[in-house]
Amino acid sequence: IRKDLTPDECAHWAWSAIEGDIPATYHNHFNYEWYLRTLFSSSHSKPTLGNETELFVVRVEHLDDDWRAVDRMVGGTGETVPTDLTDGSPIFGSTAETHLLATNASLSEAGALNLCRALCREIQVYKMLIFRAANIDAAGFNQSMTELRRYCPDEPDDTPRRCEYY
Repeated sequence: IRKDLTPDECAHWAWSAIEGDIPATYHNHFNYEWYLRTLFSSSHSKPTLGNETELFVVRVEHLDDDWRAVDRMVGGTGETVPTDLTDGSPIFGSTAETHLLATNASLSEAGALNLCRALCREIQVYKMLIFRAANIDAAGFNQSMTELRRYCPDEPDDTPRRCEYY
């Protein structure tokens, strides 16, 4: 993606990334639904997974706790950072000099609500993933739903719903 996009081009790229039609940059390549498409039931109205599918979820906002839980569940000790890297050494390029091009990181309340509406289907998949995650207990699920509602107050239910824009 070029740096000098017109507003229409920018809107096209943003919406295509939200819908999982094109890879986004930096943090993810496609949306949750794109990665999970082979696991979803055939119904397109509401994302669901079969009960035989075991999922592990690592939430960015709870990264350390989630990684430790997964590590213990697969036979590890829960110590996920090698001891030779705990001396302040850079991990996975964390000291990289490249930065995003955004110069304004603030988002108005109206902008946040619009973003929540645009990401509605992705949010429904997120709810399903968090609920189904083998490594996240009921308290962790409830905490994530509270955090979600803080940013997206139009998401009052813990269960996936049908989005009006799809």
